[in-house]
Amino acid sequence: MAKRYTIVKIMFYLVIILTVYPVIASALGLTVNTTPFSIYNTGDNGLSILADRLREKGYDVEVILSSLKILRSINRTGLLVIMAPAIKYDMQEAIALADFVLKGGSVLIVDDFYAANSLLSNIWLLLNLASMLFKEDVIFEGIYFNTTAVLMDVGSYYKTPANPVIVNFNDYYGMLSGKVRKVVTSFPSIISVKIKVEQSGLFNEITTALPPEAGILLSTENSWLETDLRAAYEGDAKPDPWEWGGVAFSLGLAFELPNGGKVMMISDPDIFSNKLVSLDGFDNLEFALSIIKWLMRDVGSKVIFFDEAHLPHAIYDPLLALSIWFKAITEVSSSWIIAPFAPFVSLLILIGYIPQLKGFRPRLFSRVERVLENSWTRSRVRGYRQARNYKQACSILLDFLIYEIIRKYGLKEGDWQEVIRELINRRADLIAYRDKIWNFIKQLHEVSIGKRKIRERDFINLVEESKEVRRILLG
Repeated sequence: MAKRYTIVKIMFYLVIILTVYPVIASALGLTVNTTPFSIYNTGDNGLSILADRLREKGYDVEVILSSLKILRSINRTGLLVIMAPAIKYDMQEAIALADFVLKGGSVLIVDDFYAANSLLSNIWLLLNLASMLFKEDVIFEGIYFNTTAVLMDVGSYYKTPANPVIVNFNDYYGMLSGKVRKVVTSFPSIISVKIKVEQSGLFNEITTALPPEAGILLSTENSWLETDLRAAYEGDAKPDPWEWGGVAFSLGLAFELPNGGKVMMISDPDIFSNKLVSLDGFDNLEFALSIIKWLMRDVGSKVIFFDEAHLPHAIYDPLLALSIWFKAITEVSSSWIIAPFAPFVSLLILIGYIPQLKGFRPRLFSRVERVLENSWTRSRVRGYRQARNYKQACSILLDFLIYEIIRKYGLKEGDWQEVIRELINRRADLIAYRDKIWNFIKQLHEVSIGKRKIRERDFINLVEESKEVRRILLG
């Protein structure tokens, strides 16, 4: 019978852990979020500085922890920020994002070598479905982040060519303030375009760089695409004859939609990181605030959603537990097949599993039963004594004694030490009995938490002593 409920038990305890751990971590103020590009990460690779500045400017900064599918339930426009996702997106999320933008929302997608292309590929697939009905010699496949090379620039860089400093901006929308002159990057990618060209009856896929005239962030012409990523990270990279270079490359793209929504792609999330936005001599923070202001200009809302559901949260990160929990709820509620049956399945689990828990005895207590002399308390103590479970027996004696003291004298709830200290402060006549009361309750507490082991004779002595202590305290 026990094996029958093993899977359900695991699920039950998992739900408890996923629910309780984030609450405890929050209550204790544990700072354990080290997730790259999380707005809760205060380290060099976090986005906490940007998030704080946005709040100071009156924006409502919120996070998505479940899935982009939740956008269809939020029913609000605003700005969605997707920053360096590590978990791939599915088609339903792409549809939800398209619906969000078509309703007037804006989106900022920032990535280099991570998983944003999985979202873009689904979006371009949706947009290209109509073109499949027509025969064309050239098929536009979409705009993506180049994940095969690092942009190096010897014409303008900070410390190493792998940290290009952008000084050329195509501000064709007038989005940048006059303060934005230099933006430092870190191992950035570029924006690429994919097309299919028919040749001899066959379609060949061609990937090329986004023309610099269309980009909003441009490298100098002394730059190249380094395909040896290890050499780029070790600082030994040099342009090879087969590597594309000698031209300006685009690190950003922006365009407006007829309904007021806007879309922007930036090929380096480090631009927005705490480390680079606080670096003296550069205008990364001003750049970030300027483009967000432009993206929010016509959406009719002040809310900014940061997608934290697709970030690589560590196992000790409270957001991981919340993310798993919210994802499960979102998946169940968004499925037209599962959602109608979810309440009944939950009810069956509760009915079928909880009564099987060892020692589970649901009971409603009447007012008469909430005193130490009631039959229920005596029966529980007697049962634990017969089972030689003196730990639980002492726990019951202690709990009911403290409960009655709180009820009789109107004290605040708390641990036994706080309650007894407050009681003695109120009743000066108990000072003479302070050591006796304190030592007795301390014994009960130590036995109840397993710190002290006792035998039956010791337990009987404690019960006898409890009568005298109750007479002193409760009269």
